[in-house]
Amino acid sequence: MLDHNYNIATYNDVAICYADFDVRNLKISNQVIIAGEDRSCVREYPCWNRDETLILYDSNRTGTSQIYAYRLADGMTSLVSPMAATHYNFADFEAIPK
Repeated sequence: MLDHNYNIATYNDVAICYADFDVRNLKISNQVIIAGEDRSCVREYPCWNRDETLILYDSNRTGTSQIYAYRLADGMTSLVSPMAATHYNFADFEAIPK
């Protein structure tokens, strides 16, 4: 989660991204934004699936919190929540998509 206003208590300014991280030099490079900042909704709590081909996160952009999957192979984002009227938060759950 890239926090644009550096206030971790707010989420409307967050973008979801992935990047290379050089642990030794504490440097981030090759950043890719997969869900850009949109102050009209919240995007939060990204996690990897087991084989690291997807990044899952939740967003309330439809009015209810839903889980989305971003596929690294082609950059496509798909809705993976099964019921649109049910709120889904925190994509870090058992049996996430492979």
